[in-house]
Amino acid sequence: MSRKRVQYKQLFRGQYAVFSPHVADIYMRDYVAAGGRIATTAEEMAEVVFCICNDRFDTDFIAQWWNKTFRIVTRTFLYDCIAQGKRLCEETYSWGVDEKDGYKVVPTWKVCKWSGPALPKPEADNEMSQATNSPPRKKLSKDERRAESRGERRPQRSGLLTPAPSIESSAPPHKRRRTSSISSTTSTYYLGGLFEWTAPWR
Repeated sequence: MSRKRVQYKQLFRGQYAVFSPHVADIYMRDYVAAGGRIATTAEEMAEVVFCICNDRFDTDFIAQWWNKTFRIVTRTFLYDCIAQGKRLCEETYSWGVDEKDGYKVVPTWKVCKWSGPALPKPEADNEMSQATNSPPRKKLSKDERRAESRGERRPQRSGLLTPAPSIESSAPPHKRRRTSSISSTTSTYYLGGLFEWTAPWR
């Protein structure tokens, strides 16, 4: 089995397992070499995918980890998966408890419905979920794409479009409406001059 360790690192990638004390340590080491993890804490044991028993007569271990699923498998399951270099169906390697027949150890398929193998999740699934949750990239104009290719920073919008202050509202009180005042003064001066100039002719 040790010759196959490096080849099959992805067989049980990231999947937690517990081992019966009756199973030889070599199976535990090979499981880790095939990408599996050994559950040691309460949090990890809650995520256990496989419970490796020695055989069908490992009754105490089987009764302890029985939860009406196919997760209890014999050590032969690990051996065959690693020897063949692929994940085999754990259904034919699994043992369970028939609670209706005096808690008798039986093949799990006799008391549970098979729902498919417990395969590790592909890494591509995580990448796709991250890409799906990321916001869409804003479409750039031709000038923005050219500036970005040169490493220039794009101008950012500040958020509020505030109009420029009016000259009328920002000018001091005595200088407001200067244009109209000049025209009015000029007109007054012109009229005043005309009146004074024509006064002798009256």
